[in-house]
Amino acid sequence: MITDTKNKRKFVAVDPHDIPVVAFVDPDLTDGMPRGLKVATGLDALTHAIESVITPGAWNLSDALSMQTIRMIAQNLAKSVDGDKDAGEQMAYASYITGMSYSNVGLGLVHGMAHPLGGRLGVAHGVANGILLAPVMEYNKDYSGEKYRDIADAFGVEDAYTGDLEHVRDEAVQAVAQLTRVLGNPTTISEVGATEEDLEPLAERLKQAHSCLAVLKEKRRSDSEALQKWLFASFKLLNARWESKSLSEIFSGTSLRIPPSGAGECCAPKLLQAAYLREWHPKAIAEYWYGKPKRGEVRVHGMHYPACRGKCLPVLCWMLQGLDVKPPLDTERLAGEAGIPKIIYENQWFCVVEKPSGMLSVPGKGAAVSLQQWLDDKYGAGLSVKMAHRLDQDTSGVIIATFGEEPFRIMQALFATRQIRKTYIADLDGDYQMRGIPSHGRIELPLAPDWLDRPRQVVDIKSGKPALTEYEFTDVSEGRTRVKFCPHTGRTHQLRVHAASEMGLDMPIAGDRLYGRRAVGSGERLHLHACRIEFTFPLDGLHYIFESPAPF
Repeated sequence: MITDTKNKRKFVAVDPHDIPVVAFVDPDLTDGMPRGLKVATGLDALTHAIESVITPGAWNLSDALSMQTIRMIAQNLAKSVDGDKDAGEQMAYASYITGMSYSNVGLGLVHGMAHPLGGRLGVAHGVANGILLAPVMEYNKDYSGEKYRDIADAFGVEDAYTGDLEHVRDEAVQAVAQLTRVLGNPTTISEVGATEEDLEPLAERLKQAHSCLAVLKEKRRSDSEALQKWLFASFKLLNARWESKSLSEIFSGTSLRIPPSGAGECCAPKLLQAAYLREWHPKAIAEYWYGKPKRGEVRVHGMHYPACRGKCLPVLCWMLQGLDVKPPLDTERLAGEAGIPKIIYENQWFCVVEKPSGMLSVPGKGAAVSLQQWLDDKYGAGLSVKMAHRLDQDTSGVIIATFGEEPFRIMQALFATRQIRKTYIADLDGDYQMRGIPSHGRIELPLAPDWLDRPRQVVDIKSGKPALTEYEFTDVSEGRTRVKFCPHTGRTHQLRVHAASEMGLDMPIAGDRLYGRRAVGSGERLHLHACRIEFTFPLDGLHYIFESPAPF
């Protein structure tokens, strides 16, 4: 530790060469220490332990060391400062153990404030830590997860693992504050002579540090962007005609404009590049998923999947030029030929339609006719037909379209407030009885788009939108389970992901080309059908129920 007395600052000198080869822990050397010094060094060790538990860098081994330290200090610090030699020995060991922990994972806000406070006012480091530890624990408690339970337990709180988490967090803070008071350490900076005038230079220094940090962050951002542009411009990929393009050029015509991270690094681009450099002529290539899916994704071991649309597809569309590609890239996303829609009810406000599998609800990027366009052609532009909700392209069943703005607004409000009850029938690949899955229940898995492979969705527990589905199994036959789904939310691919995800039913819907086990080119449709819709319509006060039998 270096103290700059002129500028009233403290510096910590850290270097790999400072690490001792051998450390001798001799508690007898602490016997003659003044009581105040024992208090300060003990609180410093406690601060090391608690901060190394809460720091984002903490992990299982560091937590084990830190928590053992906290227990030892909670039981022995007060005794040791009063001359108990056995307790003093335990404190010496505790100080050593916590050093192994925090030196690997770092510390936190207490030390960040204690150093300038000590430099400015000449306060002993351990004393400053003791003043700040409980208030900083209070500040951090809502972001500490379950770790304050362990700290509370170390201090002997009886309901540490059974009590309400917020209450236990408060008890952990109070236990540390109580120990500080019992030891006689100051609990406020005014007790060590601090005034507002003393803090003004620290506030100004903090302001300068924020400005410096903002400049450094901007420099890091601009340097990173420049390096990324250089990498993308330098990353050249060949096609079968021996033509070369950079990643920047390949993605310039896509919706992303900028290559995503990892573009060009997948297996297929690497194999093709290696083949072209050796003047080989590729004959066939296919990629299959191996092992468990990445967290949140729905993938099946051993199944073939087409190139992801955001990252690999643009690269492969370039690299396969000059080869006879069968089937053409990106055709697997098409659901095949759609049937003809059927109007099953209409009045002056809305109509109910049976949408066939393979037809889009609203216009897409391709030339295929959507249900919206089919209804526009049938009723004419004067009725202002709008789809009140949507079904996936692969899903068949009942769907509502409105005539005019007011019925559309009303129907949207009914959906938003969950006053419309929808029921789906599906066949799942798997036998729920053999798998031991309850015959009915609820699935709550938040969903988010897979931005690099639209329209796929992933389970995203942290950032996904809430998605709730009720299910009831109704039959099992030849390795497939028939299920009734009642979704409470309307997320994209909600039923398909809830069925297929290993966090859901872990049984994909039969014929699902995105999340299931359908063989490429098999032509089997998705076995998902919107079979019933029920609601009360405010404009006429009537209660409507529309049903459609499953076509599979």
